[in-house]
Amino acid sequence: MGTFFWYSRWTFRLINRPHSTFVCQRKWNGNVYLWYRHACWTRFLFNFQTRWRSIESAFSLVSIHCNLNDVSNFYFSGTSIEAMVGIMAGAVTNTPALGATQETAKGLNGTVSPDIGIGYALGYPMAIVGMILTTGGLKWVFRVKVDKESQLIEDREKARRKDALVFSVEVTNPAVYNKKVGEVKTLLDKHDFLISRIMYKSTGTIDMAHPQTTITEGDKLLIIAEQTDVDIICALIGHKIEMSDALWGKLDHRLISRRCLVTQGSINGKSIEELKLRSIYNVNISRVQRSGVHLIGKHDLHLQIGDSVILVGEEENVKRVEKILGNSANHLLRPNLSVLFFAILLGVLIGSIEIPLAGMPMPVKFGFSGGTLIVAILISNFGTRFKLNTHNTQSVNLMLKEFGITVFLACVGLSVGGDFFSKLIDGGYLWMGYALLITLIPLWITCVLGRYWLKLDYFTLLGFIAGTMTFAPALSLTPDASKNNIPAIRYATIYPLTLFVRVMLAQWMILLF
Repeated sequence: MGTFFWYSRWTFRLINRPHSTFVCQRKWNGNVYLWYRHACWTRFLFNFQTRWRSIESAFSLVSIHCNLNDVSNFYFSGTSIEAMVGIMAGAVTNTPALGATQETAKGLNGTVSPDIGIGYALGYPMAIVGMILTTGGLKWVFRVKVDKESQLIEDREKARRKDALVFSVEVTNPAVYNKKVGEVKTLLDKHDFLISRIMYKSTGTIDMAHPQTTITEGDKLLIIAEQTDVDIICALIGHKIEMSDALWGKLDHRLISRRCLVTQGSINGKSIEELKLRSIYNVNISRVQRSGVHLIGKHDLHLQIGDSVILVGEEENVKRVEKILGNSANHLLRPNLSVLFFAILLGVLIGSIEIPLAGMPMPVKFGFSGGTLIVAILISNFGTRFKLNTHNTQSVNLMLKEFGITVFLACVGLSVGGDFFSKLIDGGYLWMGYALLITLIPLWITCVLGRYWLKLDYFTLLGFIAGTMTFAPALSLTPDASKNNIPAIRYATIYPLTLFVRVMLAQWMILLF
């Protein structure tokens, strides 16, 4: 009850209100995190910079809850702090925290206590049990109607979505008669849109729209913009008409629209304006698809390896531009290991830097896992500015992930195997009980607060459970998590901050106690 009181008190003092989202993908190798895809981590850094007082901050308190529970058990049970930190690392399935703890203990005492690894090995199964109980029980405890909640989320996401929308407008507003396309764009400088093609009323011909193209009464324009800007654009130019992108292609056999992959390394990080495709080849990049999101082909948009772009222009010119951009699907299937290993090397160096803190008996380090995580985030966000290709194949990521974690856990098992069974018989079941408490109590308190205070939906809670436990397979513990992509998105939102907090707190516990 004392532990429960502490959780409630700290949570109500520190928790903040919602919310932010982004999409990412978790790729790691044992206790050294190898790589994160560019688009995902760029979004994480942006969200962390602009919305840190949000749900990810609130749910990272689960990490603090777990540590409070650990300290409580340490004081009341008499178990060594090394064992308790190992139990905590296992109870939250956080292998990097285990690695950081072992590094710190070795630096402090000269040796690594086997209790750390044994505690981890005993706590890990209880974490799986705790997550199964939590994910399976949420629906019944909160009386969730899954299909109804899924439909509400789908409707909400459609309203928020900022995918590029293609629509046609007829010029009927005298305010824009005889104005150039560039001048019209200036009138709506706070809204992102692209006028791709124009059909002249006087001749019936279709042409590419350039900044110097003059708009006259009755002309028809093919425009690409976000859903929220459609009404404003139509109000300024004229009125929306039913004329699809495919119909534009049928009416004009001279201009074609073709999808092209960006695979040329020299293009990586360059803006559309820098390529000068419009002025040299009379070809427009109207849309860019990146990680499933459709972006407007603005002049200042920087292209990345793996982007899929829509080219509009004459067929011969489009073919020339395809050669410039690469358009080789086979190129994307080749492993890109150089930047990956550079991130690991630099991450190890950063993780080895000692940071002196007042009151600590020895400096704190990010560790190999924390250092590599920081470097991966920075490279994924700023890498294109230095022409670094951060794209890698799914097969390489999966291979490194599985190989790395297998090797690491094998090493942990071999180092503690001699004492494991004796410790299990001699009071090890108590350690497993501590691990179950460390898993269940913070999760349920946070889920209750999230559901009834922050008004979070069921799928968001599933994602945050996986994120706060830094355990992606938790998303597969219940079939409800596959009904939409919300759990995966929320998992990615909370995961990086939780990982960092757990690694640092594990070291501090060894140093302070």
